[in-house]
Amino acid sequence: MTVGARGSGDDLRLVDDHRIGAGVREVIVYGRDCPELAEAGISMVGLSDVLDEFRFVRTDPAEAQLLACRDGRGAVWVDGKWVTCRPGFAYLTPSHAPHAYRAYENTPWSVAWASFRPLRAGVAGPLLRPVEAELWTQLIKALHTEQAGAADPEVVRMLSGLITLYLSRQLDTGADPRLARLWRTVRQRLTDDWTLDRLAEQAGMSAEHLRRLCLREFGQTPSAMVRGLRMEQARLLLRTTDLTLASIARQTGYRDAFSFSRAFRRVVSISPDRWRRRHR
Repeated sequence: MTVGARGSGDDLRLVDDHRIGAGVREVIVYGRDCPELAEAGISMVGLSDVLDEFRFVRTDPAEAQLLACRDGRGAVWVDGKWVTCRPGFAYLTPSHAPHAYRAYENTPWSVAWASFRPLRAGVAGPLLRPVEAELWTQLIKALHTEQAGAADPEVVRMLSGLITLYLSRQLDTGADPRLARLWRTVRQRLTDDWTLDRLAEQAGMSAEHLRRLCLREFGQTPSAMVRGLRMEQARLLLRTTDLTLASIARQTGYRDAFSFSRAFRRVVSISPDRWRRRHR
């Protein structure tokens, strides 16, 4: 299945594709070699300097991932299109949700990243969000240097704790606590008719202010956030139940199986039936 990426000059083929490419430089710390990371559910952290052959597509990733741009720029797949990830932003992807990212042609891209089991329930995404990439980079560098050198247990424990704390903070739903409360409510009431005005009323702010906050914190509009939460629940039901598409549609806020299938295909790039067959 190939889906057009609006304005990107490229398409996304929803088939697993892991291409690192030539000339890539990487620093990696594995959870298996660092019990403090493993205990926190972090399987690996790393720094990568990549070139234009670098491309990853994951259709059903077992782990969540945070990919923070340190320098240069790359493209990440958000809400059915390619979006540029620049310094100061990170691509946050939940487990079992299709995602993709790649380097631009002739454009170096430096990233800091972590693969992990969600440190808390309900990691939203895939989405872009602001991040302090320099701090993230220095923590990973320091841990790698310590592991390869003195390997002082106390220093390793301290650095691992800071990395875990940093990662946990990036999974917060947003700087404004009203956003966190709003998305908790939406997640619990996916069948409600969440118009922009109703979302704003629930959050206790104007519709325009909510729109600006969501774009700043998540790189998405409020309606795209609602759609993402509905698709997250839909994927869970498709993977773990035998419910009909009509039943899943009702439980995720869609009128019928047709409208649900159309929305699912727009976000996930394949039909719900096909996705279910792949992931059961």
